[in-house]
Amino acid sequence: MPLKFPSAVLFDMDGTLLDSEPLWLIAETKTMDAMGFGWDLADQEHCLGGPVDRVVSHMRSKLSPDASDRYDSDWVEAFLMARVREQYTAKQIPWMSGARELVASARALQLPLALVTNSPRAVVDGAH
Repeated sequence: MPLKFPSAVLFDMDGTLLDSEPLWLIAETKTMDAMGFGWDLADQEHCLGGPVDRVVSHMRSKLSPDASDRYDSDWVEAFLMARVREQYTAKQIPWMSGARELVASARALQLPLALVTNSPRAVVDGAH
């Protein structure tokens, strides 16, 4: 079967183009600290690459019944996303190895590029 030249290139953002997972760990840890609970690498790995609602659900599963009543899903998501935006706007996020060159090569070939991500738009807009 002959190979076909791609008509476009789609990129994921977190962990593919940008090495943003350390920033998510900071934001997740701050969120759990604010509620009086811990967050570790095993928690981050459980949520890695998933949508925000999965992260929020996992965070809430670690809460006591009393804390779970105080911190509903909307509160946890809003607090977490505010911490993520803080991290994304405060730091220059490093590119993943080879990602910048891959984007440049696709641009040089005049291929349409698109970003697909589980991150909310406000987080994407804060990435630089």
